[in-house]
This record gives sequence, C-alpha cells and structure tokens, in this order.
Amino acid sequence: WTAVPYVYCFSFLFTSAPKGYTMIVMYNIISAMIGSIAVPIIEQTSDSDTAYIWSVIFSWFFPLYNISNMYQVLYNNEFYRTSCLALDCTLDIFIQTNPQCCGPAENRTYVDDVIADYGKRGIMVGSIFFAAQ
Repeated sequence: WTAVPYVYCFSFLFTSAPKGYTMIVMYNIISAMIGSIAVPIIEQTSDSDTAYIWSVIFSWFFPLYNISNMYQVLYNNEFYRTSCLALDCTLDIFIQTNPQCCGPAENRTYVDDVIADYGKRGIMVGSIFFAAQ
C-alpha cells in the first residue's frame, strides 16, 4: 500500500515509462535488501541494541524492509516457540539448564504475543510504522 503514492509521485521524474519502472523496482529491491544485510552486520560488530535502533530507523524509512523484518520476527518467534514445546518445562532440570525456553518471560527467546510486543521480539512498532506510512 505504501508503494502506490511513492510510485505515483516519482513517475513524474522520468520521461520514459520503462526507465521509470526500472528505477522504482531497483529502489524497492535495494531498500529491502540494505537493511537485511546491514542490521546483522551491525549486530555482529556492535551489539544487539544498536542493531535494533538501526532496524527501527530502516523500518521507518523503507516500508519493504519493515515488512520483511516483521515476517522474519514472526517466523523466528514461532520457530523458537515450537522448538521449546519439545521440552517438558515442569521438570526442574530443564528450568535450570534451558532458561531460554523454560525460564521467566524476560529470559525466553520467544514471546507469547508477538503482535502486541513493542520490544525487539515483537512487531507492534513495525505495524505502527506500516500504518503510518
């Protein structure tokens, strides 16, 4: 939805339709890929808080990155949640050795409500940005 006004506004900058369409497609591909490449590099070289800040910045300026990031967060959350379901968290040994699955909510690798979470493991911030864009 956010691409329609963008394409309309930038269509006046080009004299030929194929050139304009090609440039818009290239911009969309590059803007979706740049954050997907840059954020993991920042996370490995700096820390996860700095990478999250850059992810929020990219989500605000690039709607395609925002959408791909929300899908990635949803997929990772569901993957971690289903992986942790294999453990019996009623046993003390699993609670002590696997706090990322059986520990308190702040230590887990997943959240129970990914849509309503405003933090790194949720998509509420991305949803708000997407609605605003």
